[in-house]
Formats: sequence, C-alpha cells, structure tokens
Amino acid sequence: MASTVAVSVALDADPRNVGHARAVLRDAMLRSGAEHLVDAATLLLSEVVTNALVHAGTPFIVRVRSTDESLRVEVQDGGSHLPSRRYYAGTAGTGRGVQLMDHLADRWGSEALSTGKTVWFEMGNPHAERVTVPGGHDDPPGESDSEPAACQVTLRHVPLLMHMAWQEHAATLLREYLLHVLDDDDDILERHAQASEAMSLLNEQLPVPALSEDTDALMAGAIEPMVTADEVVLRIPAASVPHFATLDGLLRSAIAEARAGRFLSPPTQPEIDEMRQWICAEVARQAAGDTTATP
Repeated sequence: MASTVAVSVALDADPRNVGHARAVLRDAMLRSGAEHLVDAATLLLSEVVTNALVHAGTPFIVRVRSTDESLRVEVQDGGSHLPSRRYYAGTAGTGRGVQLMDHLADRWGSEALSTGKTVWFEMGNPHAERVTVPGGHDDPPGESDSEPAACQVTLRHVPLLMHMAWQEHAATLLREYLLHVLDDDDDILERHAQASEAMSLLNEQLPVPALSEDTDALMAGAIEPMVTADEVVLRIPAASVPHFATLDGLLRSAIAEARAGRFLSPPTQPEIDEMRQWICAEVARQAAGDTTATP
C-alpha cells in the first residue's frame, strides 16, 4: 500500500499559478498511488483555484492529503464570500462551479475564516483525515469575530427579474474583460475581485423571484408585482462600498469593448445598464450620508 503524501504550497495571485497548483496536486497523487483520481481532481482544483483568483484576487494556499484510496484538497484565500449556487441559464458562459463540484467530488464544502475562506473537496474513502499543515498557514488564532462596520442602503422599486438577468450577463462580461486585459493590466485581478464581491453582496441580499423553468409559464408569471421589490434594505460592509464604483467602472469598460465587437458576449441592453448605474450610485450616495432612497 502506498504511503500518505501531504503537501502544502502558498502561491501568489498570478494566473500562471493555476498550472503550478495542478502540478503540485498531480505529483502528490501519483506518488501516493491515486492515479485513477488524477483527471477529475485536477479539473476540480483548477475550478477552485481559478475562482480564488478571479473572485478573491489574493494569494492562496493549496493543501493536499493523498493516499491510494482517498484525497482531500483545500484551497484557502482571502475572499470573504463562500461559494453559492447561481441560477444561470444553460447557455451562460460562467456560474457552473457548484454543479461541477456536485458532479465530480464525493464531498465538498467551504469554511469562513476571519481572514478569508477555505474551499475543500474529497474523493474516495470518506474517512480521510482533515489536512493539517505545520508552519502557521491556518487562520491565525485570537482574531476578532466581531462583524465589520457596515452601511445600510435602501433600494426602492428594485426590478428583481432584471437584476437576475444582469447578474448572469455581467459575470460573463467581467470574465471576458479580465482575460482581455490580463497581460496589460497589473491590477486587474484585484479590481475584478472587488467587482465580484460587490455583485456577490447584491446576489446574497436581493430576493430571487420564484420562476418556472417552463418558458410559457415564465413569461405568463413575469408580471408585477411578482418581479419587483418595493423596498430592499442592503447591509454593505464599509470596506466594500468603494467596490461598487469599481464594478461600475469595469462594466463600463467591458461594455465598450463588447460594443466594439471584441467580445463573444453582446453588450448590455440599455435598461439593464441603467439599472446597474442606479444601484452603484445609490450605494455610493447613501454610504456617504444622503440616505434618501431614489426609486
């Protein structure tokens, strides 16, 4: 029986390190005799590490514990938002990470830390031990668990159906823009992560209208007041308020590139573009002290 191989590596927020992380995982699995799990595991690791780069934009740690019959992989980054299922259309160019984990991993999950989060997955023997790493890479002890300062933002007459459509299209546009400027913009990973955090805050706090998967029923049900919320109160961490300006700016640039025909995705429709500008402006204005909510 092959021995247990445990590896931990800390990597910078650099797209080239996706390949480095895959190489570390593959080496550990081959040395432990887990060749039969390599293809699925490297695909899952690629998804988790890529998400760490584009949604957190921070250095990350990969931990692997592999035997010939079990595997546990953990990826720790500085992002605060745990993975969540996105209800995007089947033709969407993004948003399938959770489905991939459900399909390929035997078990997976995520854990919030005071300095970020850990996303983990397991394959094979369900009794695999939790990864332990010497050297202090785990969440530092004694960190305060108190919630960060936050601003209250009130949105009135929120078009929920339009917001759902915007979330899907904006995520695709941002991903294309990230790839488009990655070699020329040293700060794009950090700014993309900030924009992604702003979108996640909206996705987590805005209600999701109950919609049928049947096209005819969907159109019949897409009427007021079912698809508009009269009032939604958001809680925006003070440190995240500037990220809405980043989101607005990146999407303006991405839409300009799409209109110039440089992207596969079409540009945003005018009314959806107006909704984004309204949301970002409401967050900025109310966080600055003017709490009058403009519908």
